[in-house]
Amino acid sequence: MEGTGETVEQSADAYEARGKNKEQSLSELKRSLAMDMADLEQPVLIVIDDIDRLTTDEIREVFQLVKANGDFPNLIYLLMFDRDIVSGALDTVSGGRGMEFLDKIVQVLFHVPQPPLSDVRQVLFDGLNVFLAEAAVAERWESDRWNRIWWDGLVAYFTNLRSVYRFLGSFGFQVSQMQNERAFELNPIDLVALETLRLFESKFYESIPGNRSLFIGGHVSLFTQDDPAAKQTRVDELERLLTSTVPESRRARVRELLTHLFPALFGHRHSDDESMLRGLRVGQETIFQRYFTLRIPKDDIAQGDLDTLRRNLADPRNFTQACLALKKRGLLDAAFERLDAYKEHLPTTLFPGMITALSDVGDFLPKSDQAEFAKFDALTHAWRLIYFCLRRVEDGSQRFEWLQSGFSASQGVRLLVLVASRQERRPDGDAHSYLIDEVQALELTRLATERLRLAAEDGRLRALPGLKYVLYRWSEWTTPEEVRSWIMSGLNGPTDALWVLRTFLSVMRSESHKVQFTRYIVLSALEPFVDLGALEPWSGRLLRLTSTRCH
Repeated sequence: MEGTGETVEQSADAYEARGKNKEQSLSELKRSLAMDMADLEQPVLIVIDDIDRLTTDEIREVFQLVKANGDFPNLIYLLMFDRDIVSGALDTVSGGRGMEFLDKIVQVLFHVPQPPLSDVRQVLFDGLNVFLAEAAVAERWESDRWNRIWWDGLVAYFTNLRSVYRFLGSFGFQVSQMQNERAFELNPIDLVALETLRLFESKFYESIPGNRSLFIGGHVSLFTQDDPAAKQTRVDELERLLTSTVPESRRARVRELLTHLFPALFGHRHSDDESMLRGLRVGQETIFQRYFTLRIPKDDIAQGDLDTLRRNLADPRNFTQACLALKKRGLLDAAFERLDAYKEHLPTTLFPGMITALSDVGDFLPKSDQAEFAKFDALTHAWRLIYFCLRRVEDGSQRFEWLQSGFSASQGVRLLVLVASRQERRPDGDAHSYLIDEVQALELTRLATERLRLAAEDGRLRALPGLKYVLYRWSEWTTPEEVRSWIMSGLNGPTDALWVLRTFLSVMRSESHKVQFTRYIVLSALEPFVDLGALEPWSGRLLRLTSTRCH
């Protein structure tokens, strides 16, 4: 031991030697230990914190031990506790005189004053600033929204340093799980609010993932948002959850926090659902799950990958490489669905290069044969990016110049055909949907027709996804005979016959007990493009089966 020149092991050996001749009593051992401790050059300080958080029995046991050993020389106890709680626990062993019992044990009493609330909050804000210093996290920090959430509900949870330090420790872990060198995958304000609920309203927080349809609403709320009965049902369900999980004194603040996090919960959609998607808000249905699993779902794209696409939108080569990498992971549909939320927020300087880049990747964007109601495929999202971006440009000549130069710099077929078709004047067309005038639309159609013929000649056309739509447009802009001649020239065997049938395959979605997809071929739609007799040697049985089911 320090001060005697002995090690702990040597001291233990000395006590053992003393006990060899005769067994020492407890009082003798205590006197012997006191003599050794009196020789210490420095006192021993024993610190015991958070005594008031122990059970009543544990509090009594701690003070009994302190009282029994407090008279050792050079031994100092520093005890930290809430005096009212501890004195109450000691009342049972002192005949209701717990405070007097404390006064006999405690020689010097230090009262630690409660720090001002402003200081407590500043510790919290300083801690948050450490995490917000990362650019990827700070990118989605909205000061106005933070002020509303803070004063409407969060402020009441941070009244002492213990709650602040407890929060900062767990919040730092949450941030580390969803942050990488490229992006932060959550909204920091929403994460602060949810982590506060997780720590201080744990029962209610645990009920959120299991009631996703209540908090998010999904597509159902699009149709029921103005239905008083549906709204009342949601309110009733929320109140049942609050009543069973949150004390009445805190329900109002929880309810206020929820209005900021989950707008669908109160029977309405956010005024701009796309801003919730861009902001990675928990109330957005595609983002919701990642807050409770701290990982990106397999069928969703990470924000870092999405940011890579956005940064390279005007760089056709890098954009194509990024899209091909996502295609290998089966994430192109998810990527273009997420890009759609930025369509009205991209700088105009990107537009010419963006059109080329989108056209380049358009020929390998997946074409789903299981289209869902109100869900666009990736190619349609690419068109929407072009449409909503150019709609912000008032000069029609500038729009056409960018379309023409962008598509001319690409060899892509599908997106050019789609855009030209959407700009083609039709009797039932909406004048507001046109980006260019009629003469310019005809020029774009001419460019698309030339591109189709070139792709047919060099063999690229045959491999395009969604070829049926492209062939219909080609036949409208030229003649069905031209398309028929191209198809028949390539019909030389069973593989070619199968390609023709697959090209004109249609899918019908139906729902009863479960979603089902029926694949079929409409022969009347196939006949203008191919001689059915020429298919007979290789696919006659399939054609006869098809003709009995479709008309």
